[in-house]
Amino acid sequence: MGATPKEQRPYPHHARDRAAGDRRRGQILEAAIDELAERGWHAASVQGVAVRAGTKPPTVLHHFRNKPTLLLAALEHADAEAQRLMEAETGAAAPTGTAALDAVVAVVERYVERPALARLSIGVAQEATTPEHPAHDWARDRRTAIREALGASIAAGVADGELRADLDVPTEAADLFAVIEGAVAHWLVEPEAIDPVATTRRHVHRLVVPGG
Repeated sequence: MGATPKEQRPYPHHARDRAAGDRRRGQILEAAIDELAERGWHAASVQGVAVRAGTKPPTVLHHFRNKPTLLLAALEHADAEAQRLMEAETGAAAPTGTAALDAVVAVVERYVERPALARLSIGVAQEATTPEHPAHDWARDRRTAIREALGASIAAGVADGELRADLDVPTEAADLFAVIEGAVAHWLVEPEAIDPVATTRRHVHRLVVPGG
């Protein structure tokens, strides 16, 4: 085969430009997480995100066409970070049984380490309860996806003999999600009153086969 014609080869500066653009996009998303977590959906602004990211509003709007697009991307970015944490904790994209329960506790630990993520995911979900809210579909779909993923992990753990055979899987999945969200939400308001990591750990422990 002949060499690739010079004009068809990718230019190095194009790759550098893409890498720089990806870095800037990531910085904007991180800034949007903090802006949204601190100010809420309605008060958050493109200007506020730009200031936090050390750039200008036109640069933000170059990457994200408007505020709803930006903030929804920030929510998805935060969820992706939680998924990466779960994979790093367990070595699997969809852990099961006790590994999945350990990963759930790790996610709550991450919320405690970075409260902005907790305020983002839980605060916006609570804010987006009406169908008219721009993040309503995200909040509904996210809850459904998490509940189903927890259910699949619990069911697999029951089948493998790691988790109790008498568990009602859909109920336990919904309860576990409620415990996580409720404990973290309580901690955000009254941190001295509750340890969300310990609360979650106690709850998941009761799902495990005794002596397992």
